[in-house]
Amino acid sequence: MTSDGGEDRPDAPGDAAGPVPAPPPWWTDADASPSAPPPSDPPPSDAPPVVAEPSLPSSPLTDAAPPAVAVAPAPALDDPSKGFLAVLRDNVEAVAFALILALLLRHCAIEVFKIPTSSMEPTLFGDNSDTHPDTPGDRILVDKSAYVGRDPARWDVLVFRYPLDWARAFIKRCVGLPGEALRIERGDVWVGPADATPDALHPARKPRNVREQLYFRVYPPAGPRAQERPADWWTPKSTTPGSVDVPAHGRVVLDPGAGGGTATAEYAFAIRDTDRATSDPRLSSLDWFFVSDVRVRATVRAAGPASVTLSWSPGDGRLHRLTVASEGAGPSEATTSGRRVPVTARLVPGRDLDVELESVDGDLRAWVDGHEVAVLADEVPVAEAVRIEGLGEGGTRPTLDLSARGARVELSGVAVDRDLYYTNYRSTLENRPSAGDVLRTGDDEYFMLGDNTRKSSDSRRWVATGVRLKDGTEVLWDWQTLAKHSVVDGRAWREVVDVEGVTRRWRTEDEAPDGALSERRPFVRRDRIVGRAWFALVFWPLDQLLPRVRFIR
Repeated sequence: MTSDGGEDRPDAPGDAAGPVPAPPPWWTDADASPSAPPPSDPPPSDAPPVVAEPSLPSSPLTDAAPPAVAVAPAPALDDPSKGFLAVLRDNVEAVAFALILALLLRHCAIEVFKIPTSSMEPTLFGDNSDTHPDTPGDRILVDKSAYVGRDPARWDVLVFRYPLDWARAFIKRCVGLPGEALRIERGDVWVGPADATPDALHPARKPRNVREQLYFRVYPPAGPRAQERPADWWTPKSTTPGSVDVPAHGRVVLDPGAGGGTATAEYAFAIRDTDRATSDPRLSSLDWFFVSDVRVRATVRAAGPASVTLSWSPGDGRLHRLTVASEGAGPSEATTSGRRVPVTARLVPGRDLDVELESVDGDLRAWVDGHEVAVLADEVPVAEAVRIEGLGEGGTRPTLDLSARGARVELSGVAVDRDLYYTNYRSTLENRPSAGDVLRTGDDEYFMLGDNTRKSSDSRRWVATGVRLKDGTEVLWDWQTLAKHSVVDGRAWREVVDVEGVTRRWRTEDEAPDGALSERRPFVRRDRIVGRAWFALVFWPLDQLLPRVRFIR
């Protein structure tokens, strides 16, 4: 025996007399030379990798055949020994596991709710809403983990347990945060620190994405109104000599004429809190208010050097303007009654320029080509807002103007929107908000409002009625729910579902003589918040599937 690379191998034939030994077990080719031992060096780098096999016990080399090695057969793909019960068990386990995951997901992460009413329009649509008649309500996905590690923010749309019946889930917009004083005046929510005096409150500003969802389109008209004469919506202002032409809804042509005059078109109607594009602006009601928060947009194209101005007067002494001008035709600027800031945008003759003026939440906001170019704070004192709204029609009639100087100007895509106008319930009934009513939240309490402010049961209306029994027990329930009456064995009984969602039953004779209760419950506790609504869709009818798939802001 000689050593080669640390492995034992038989001597070559001719080194010793005697019969040639049987081939060793590592010979696999019957024609291979017995003098060629297996390579001891590793294979080349470009050879396929070698998979190690378990080694077998070595045996002395003899003339006998190598021992047989038992190999277990590979399992069949379809095991006939696996009976029906085993297959059934596997499937039941898989379904049960999927159900457990779904329940955990529903309990901890995401749950689907259906909107049954119109209280959150235009953000969410309920069954048979005014906007989408004869259709089911939106399905919303609620993120239950949204407030793990953080608190709800103002303007979030939340699902929570109804304070007058914990067994029911409500959806509203959060407008008041813990530790705040708040009131509703002239369509806005006014907020401040919990210890603030009523006249020290300021309008709560809404971010852009929330404003986008809360704007109601007023112009151009829609539905039957869209067939009416366009010129009835914009009228020439008699104090300016230029001409005004309204060839179609959404298009206004201003021609100042020769001599450097001005052409001005005035919106023909006062904008009220009940107005929509589908309603008739000529109809009036005793139950409406002039709106102070408005947005107007247009695409401007000038035939030559010119300046264009969008003007909004809310009827409270303020005047908000956005002017864009060509080089040499005047300054481009945003102005309020007492301030002005320059705007870098210029109106180039023959080119389109998108302009937008927002007068909202006590601010003037100017936009040019999708970019916010100016923000000017210009709010009225809260006492003045109370006085104006108390007049019923919101004070002086607001006005909206489009004007041009210099060359002929065409405005296309003209659109007017109004902001959501939160209303107060001005009554002398107990526990109802009224003029000057200031609410103060606790450390873990939130104030909720519905976007469809005139048709929403929210923090403004949540009152529990109840009764005190002779033993001192108090039973409280939703004031909108009537107690059930019954007679058993000649005794009168009353039954209600109380504010905790528990059915309560007692004998009428057990009520204290002066036991009538009434308690206002306008706030939602932090531990009653289920999660944040973040996505909405509807499955039927199919033609509304895509238009109603959207994120909730």
